[in-house]
Amino acid sequence: MGLRLFNAPALPKPPDGYEPGYFKQLTRILGLYFSQLDSLTPVQSEYFYGSGVFLTHPYAEAVSNTNQTAASTTLAYVVTFDTLPNSNDITLTSGTKLTIATAGIYLVTICLQMSNDTNGTETMDIWLRQNGTNIANSNNRYAVAARKGAGNPAIFASSTALTVTVAAGDYLEVVWHVSATTLSLLAIAAIAASGATPAIPATPSVVVSIHFISSS
Repeated sequence: MGLRLFNAPALPKPPDGYEPGYFKQLTRILGLYFSQLDSLTPVQSEYFYGSGVFLTHPYAEAVSNTNQTAASTTLAYVVTFDTLPNSNDITLTSGTKLTIATAGIYLVTICLQMSNDTNGTETMDIWLRQNGTNIANSNNRYAVAARKGAGNPAIFASSTALTVTVAAGDYLEVVWHVSATTLSLLAIAAIAASGATPAIPATPSVVVSIHFISSS
């Protein structure tokens, strides 16, 4: 860390022997320098210099590589996750709860792949809960078009982002509800390379990213 307009002082060359005048001068120079560091004047600036490449903040990426289905249109379901491949200060508990150790404001991004295996357009609601309570105004409703022929479901991908203020130890959950049980969250396995297609990585049904924005 550096302070603008403050530079290390040029110290006098030390004498070969003891000289009281030298030590008085040295004490005066150091006293002036440290009094500037302690001041609260407008010329003091507490900014970091450099790229900040080694600074770290809380973050997480939660992934579900599992198909998730709904048995009822009158119930809400909590998204389950298989893994937390990248995380710092955020943990996955009970397969659904993303627990955040550090208080602050976080950006939460939810990416979904929805499947509709019916002939009519249906809707899916996706929202966030914090400590088991729905977060106000966090819902997103998606209309998923009808399938393209029997056994050929329509697939719709979506992404939404929200900012959430959390206290230390709070947990977040992603919740979903459908207008028809033919709607589901669809995962697609990785595809090996062949003569007709390149190798394609797996397509998760849900990916949730959480990133620290600010302490307040």
